[in-house]
Amino acid sequence: MGGRKGPEVLAMQAVRSLAELPWKPPFALAQTDLKWEDFGDDGFEASLVIGDEPVSVRFELDEDGDIVRASSQRYYDVPDGFVKAPWHVRFSDHVDLNGVRMPQTAVATYEKQGGPWTYWHGKVISTKMEY
Repeated sequence: MGGRKGPEVLAMQAVRSLAELPWKPPFALAQTDLKWEDFGDDGFEASLVIGDEPVSVRFELDEDGDIVRASSQRYYDVPDGFVKAPWHVRFSDHVDLNGVRMPQTAVATYEKQGGPWTYWHGKVISTKMEY
């Protein structure tokens, strides 16, 4: 984000942090400002307010109860400011690491007008839960 500041940057960071909750369940449970909405057997939503802007991430579960997708509307920066677009993270390769079941692989993608833009791939190889 090249040193940019403002409410859009905070909202971008908040959406990303919410989407990372599958990698930090103790942190998720400790956050009193998070609101949770249940969508039955196949999903839930986590949301909070950053400044004056509500942000939320919808999580989808597979038949085993593993989180396989997180999605939201998320800002990205453009030369004249910021634009919001559909954004999602696909999670896969769920494993037990230090007694916590979590996705090991993730791919983050914006759905821009010109088509999907996948900008990040990651793989967790170890974890240490400390909060």
